[in-house]
Amino acid sequence: MSKEGFTLIEWLVSFALIIFIATLLFQFSALLQIKINKSSTISNHLSEIFSAVDLISRKIYAAPIKKEKWKKISKEQIVWHDHPTKKEAGWIFENEKIFFFTGTYQDGRWKIKRKNLVASNIKKVVFKVNIVDDFVRSIHFLLESKIKDKVYLFERDIVMRNRFLS
Repeated sequence: MSKEGFTLIEWLVSFALIIFIATLLFQFSALLQIKINKSSTISNHLSEIFSAVDLISRKIYAAPIKKEKWKKISKEQIVWHDHPTKKEAGWIFENEKIFFFTGTYQDGRWKIKRKNLVASNIKKVVFKVNIVDDFVRSIHFLLESKIKDKVYLFERDIVMRNRFLS
C-alpha cells in the first residue's frame, strides 16, 4: 500500500509555518503604514505652512504703503485699510492659529468681520514693520511651527512695491 499525501503532523507544521510568515508580513506592513502616515502628516502640515507663507506674502505685498492706511501694527497682528474692497484686512495670530480677517475695524476691535483660518499648529508669529518717512517700506514676518518635537521656522522679508500713492 503506497502512501500519498501528508500526515497530520506534516500538515500542522506547514500550516504553523504559513501562519508565522503571514504574521511577520502583516507586522512589517503595519509598521510601514505607520511610518507612511507619520511622513504624510508632516508633509501635509508643511504644505499648509508653505501655502500660508505664500498667501501672507501676497496679501502684504498688495497692502498700502502709506502709514496712515494701517490701523494696527503689533508683533502678532497687522491691520490695514484695503483700498479695492473699501474694508480693513489683516493677519491675526491667536490660539496657535493664524487667521486672515476682512471687515470693519474700529477702535482697536473688529466690528464686522470675516475670519478665515489659514494655518494651524503655529507656535509663534512675529511681524516687524519697517516704517520710513510715514511709509511702510518692508515687513518681515516669522512663523514657527512644531511637529513631533521638531521646530520649523519660516521667515520672509517683503519689500513693499513702488506704486502711485493713493
